Amino acid sequence: MGSAILQRDPKIVDDPWAFRPERFMAEAVQARKNDPLKSLLDHKLIEKPFSFGARMCLGARLAEMEMMILISQKHGGKIT
Repeated sequence: MGSAILQRDPKIVDDPWAFRPERFMAEAVQARKNDPLKSLLDHKLIEKPFSFGARMCLGARLAEMEMMILISQKHGGKIT
């Protein structure tokens, strides 16, 4: 299941379409720690767009390299 779907599910996130960065502050994370459904929002791999481990996307490394090349070209080839 995609992270965008999880982050927009009203069962997991209260008012999912509202911009509320305070959802990710330590107090909010601690408050939903005991709820197995809402704690999905805090999983460490939720922001991995290409997944992780054995089922990782085969094109992930290629896509990351393409992003680096694009950024390098936009900055005149200077990456420091």
